[in-house]
Amino acid sequence: MVNLEKNLKIDDIFKGLMKAPYFPAPFSVLKAKIQFKELSPVASTTLPSGVKVLSIASDHPGGNLIYRIEYGSKSFCYITDLSHGHGINDSLITFVKNTDLMIYDSNFTNLEFIKPQYEGWATLHGKKPYN
Repeated sequence: MVNLEKNLKIDDIFKGLMKAPYFPAPFSVLKAKIQFKELSPVASTTLPSGVKVLSIASDHPGGNLIYRIEYGSKSFCYITDLSHGHGINDSLITFVKNTDLMIYDSNFTNLEFIKPQYEGWATLHGKKPYN
């Protein structure tokens, strides 16, 4: 997660989301051992289990990260809230290349996408419907 508000700690942000009215149970009731690590926009970290987490910045107002999770010979990419406002992103193509599974969030239908306020946002087909 990218912390755009540098004066806030990541764990405080999550704890703030997990209280009324946003969530029915406070963070303190979770039994799991949870550790937070703030990532820079281009980062790579390996967890004790051997799982590797990589990230790159996406083209999104306010900032956003795209993730690639690798374990052994398998990989998974998680891409949400992506804007295509500046055309094809070669670093994104390189980042997701040869992944085994990719979740790609597309918010708008092709008909919604042609509205000017959605210019550049992702669609089901990942391209402008009028091209």
